[in-house]
Amino acid sequence: MKIRKLTAILIAIAMFFVTALLLISFAAAPNSRIEVLLYHELEPGGSQEWPIIDPEDFYSHINTLLEHGWEPITLGDFALWQQNKLKVTNKSFLLTFDDGGESIYKYAYPYLLEKQIPATIFLIAKYHDPDYVLTEEVIPPKLTVDQIQEMSQSGIISFQSHSYDLHREINGKPAILALPPERVLADFKRSRQVINRLTGEKVNSIAYPSGTVDQEIIKLAREAGFELGFAGNIQGAASKKEAMSTKRFPLDNLSPDVFSYYYETFDRQHPKPPFLLLRKLYRKIVVSGKTLWNI
Repeated sequence: MKIRKLTAILIAIAMFFVTALLLISFAAAPNSRIEVLLYHELEPGGSQEWPIIDPEDFYSHINTLLEHGWEPITLGDFALWQQNKLKVTNKSFLLTFDDGGESIYKYAYPYLLEKQIPATIFLIAKYHDPDYVLTEEVIPPKLTVDQIQEMSQSGIISFQSHSYDLHREINGKPAILALPPERVLADFKRSRQVINRLTGEKVNSIAYPSGTVDQEIIKLAREAGFELGFAGNIQGAASKKEAMSTKRFPLDNLSPDVFSYYYETFDRQHPKPPFLLLRKLYRKIVVSGKTLWNI
């Protein structure tokens, strides 16, 4: 009888310590956090009026993140994380570009290839559709079919949708809001077809044109076959609760000095990412200066 009691007590003590260790481990484990970074065009000199970053500033941004222990992830990793099928570090970032400008190939791609940093480029599909006849001059110039296919075959670049032809306004209103739902749905579906035909990859993600997203647009995106949606005007860390309206942080107009200063200041004081501070700063120096563009 005494042996049974002793055995029960020992088991209870062992279970207590195992439970305590698990709770401590859970509490100590850092929360995984993914920041989705948004860029557009790259040109020497950059711009404070348009979303154009100097290539050297872009390299500085990414180098700063790498030097401080941030890890780049692929779009596929991001999708698995959303589905609770992959764990990521508490300092992870997904690099994205909107609009598919040729400057990405000229300035960003060689750097990304050298560093083996994955990125996702959201294309306005009509500019890359062999069946579409362009009647207007495209400024800035877009990626060519050959450039898209070369980058796609590199293994580090994914091409996804920025709509087929909704990156525009109709009577001063974003086309995605001005057109009837059936037109928006058809546009979404066509964009997937064109990009898939170009690259052969699964097109399951969309960056909403003009950054515009609401529940009706999300419903249409899902119906079109998209599994992930990215906003351009909602800033903050990615959330598993917002797979179809993932926040992104636009960094086109942020200087490397400001980026580094606020990052390092935050990183010394907090073990969490600094982009909330950068968001406040961005709003102060960019939004107040009326330099936001139609992203």
